[in-house]
Amino acid sequence: MSTGTKNLALYRIAVFALFCMFFLVDASFRLRDFDDKSIDFQVVIKFLVLFFTIGIGAIALRYFRFYSRFLFVLPFFALMLISSIWSENLFFTLSIFFTFFSYFIFMVFFIDEYGLGKFSRIVTLSMFWFLVVSLLLYVFFPEMGRFSFWFNDVFAPSWRMSGLTTSANNFARVCGFFILFLFGFNSIIKVQIGARFYNFCLILAAVCLLLSGSRTTIVVLLVSLSLYVFLQSNKQNKALWISSVFCFGLILALFSEELLQLVSRDGGDDITSFTGRTFIWDAVLYFIDKKPVLGYGFGSSIFLLPEYADALGFTAAHAHNMYLQVMLSGGYVTLSVFLFLMLFCLYKSLKLNIAFVTSSLVFILLIGFFESGAISLTANMLTLLLFFNFYLIATPGICSSFRGEK
Repeated sequence: MSTGTKNLALYRIAVFALFCMFFLVDASFRLRDFDDKSIDFQVVIKFLVLFFTIGIGAIALRYFRFYSRFLFVLPFFALMLISSIWSENLFFTLSIFFTFFSYFIFMVFFIDEYGLGKFSRIVTLSMFWFLVVSLLLYVFFPEMGRFSFWFNDVFAPSWRMSGLTTSANNFARVCGFFILFLFGFNSIIKVQIGARFYNFCLILAAVCLLLSGSRTTIVVLLVSLSLYVFLQSNKQNKALWISSVFCFGLILALFSEELLQLVSRDGGDDITSFTGRTFIWDAVLYFIDKKPVLGYGFGSSIFLLPEYADALGFTAAHAHNMYLQVMLSGGYVTLSVFLFLMLFCLYKSLKLNIAFVTSSLVFILLIGFFESGAISLTANMLTLLLFFNFYLIATPGICSSFRGEK
């Protein structure tokens, strides 16, 4: 087999793996209890994708420039790996680490080897088909494509769209990522797929996001997009933007009670308790207080929190707060490293003037107050977004060409 044939075969496998990685990272084709750890077809499919990503991505580890470029990220990965020593379940923590790390090194390899254009094309097509399939499920198979809940002792699908994911909130974050990605790389994506298809993807993502009914994601996305527009604007438009934000904040302050009733699903109680999240946070803080320095190991929340199912009234698998999830996993040590990493990336994105990175990091950080987000049990769409931001921060050449600099 010639070198050219080998390179073509590697490229095709890499494209297939990238498409599947984004399509499957938040997809779920079946629901099962948290304590069910059996291997089924979904586990097998995701394991095969993981096998391809770590196999191909490992090529990046051969080069010293990988370690020198991503030195700011490696301590966090190291703490994730080390936490497996004292974790509640060694195998589960190790699987989380290898999933996170394999996706990260694969993304680094793919963009380095094939460019940002091909990367954006494959990601866009993957997200497009993910939303199309989700919309078909929503319309024709509501028991699969809609968020279901108990009502008068009947478990029935609601109007909220969950698509291929396990919940409407998870689906909303996929839509939020896609909209951010389309905004941030609009010029590149339009060249790759055409302006008409680009506009259709943007409309499709916006419709799906609204159908999810996720108030948190919608509000946080609006904040992030507003920040993106602000960073891309000239001084005159920035002044107008600041004035608009001030007026909007004033309206919120004057009509806070009315707005609370408007967005509430339960007369305001669901807002003040953050839809029951405060009960989960109390349980998480109880465990953190027992092991505050090093935590319980990544992914251990799925083994700890079900112990509080009777007290909570429901079973929670994670902390529903990224910062509490990190602290539960790795204690104050890992939380300090993680916060330093995020602040460093924000500083670098502002210094390099990369509006997409700044706005998407804000998106991740704000979502993190209400969901485990980018650092949950397993990798998800926000994890991939975070890794993409790491890459842009560490690759000034890509960042410069993205901003249109010569």
